[in-house]
Amino acid sequence: MEWGLPMSGSKRPNKVRDFGLYLLIALGIAVFGVLYGVHAARTGGNGQLPLRWIGFAAQTALTFGYPVVGLRPLWRRRWLWVTTGLLLVLHTLIFVAVLQRVHDWPLIYFVPIGYVEYIGILTVIDRLAYRSESK
Repeated sequence: MEWGLPMSGSKRPNKVRDFGLYLLIALGIAVFGVLYGVHAARTGGNGQLPLRWIGFAAQTALTFGYPVVGLRPLWRRRWLWVTTGLLLVLHTLIFVAVLQRVHDWPLIYFVPIGYVEYIGILTVIDRLAYRSESK
């Protein structure tokens, strides 16, 4: 994994790719700001952050980010992205349904649920990797 300066024997950092990632992060922050502004305007500008949704976003990024980064050798496999995308859609649908109905959702609930999901994601991907290599 490249975090900063390249290690000996590794490729030089791709500045265009890094710039694109920074641009995407900045765009994500801007979109969050706009969505929060719309939320504040609709709720009378009370200034309260919808913490359960921020927690959901952070938990989703961690739960899906770590497996994807850790499985870099499989990035060229289409099944990895299809599987990860389907699991992400399922995760999002379930959490949106739950968080819309449960208004008092402590952020600590995301920790055990995220851990279980992380193990589940790795298990599904491991089984699919084993099947694809045995063909």
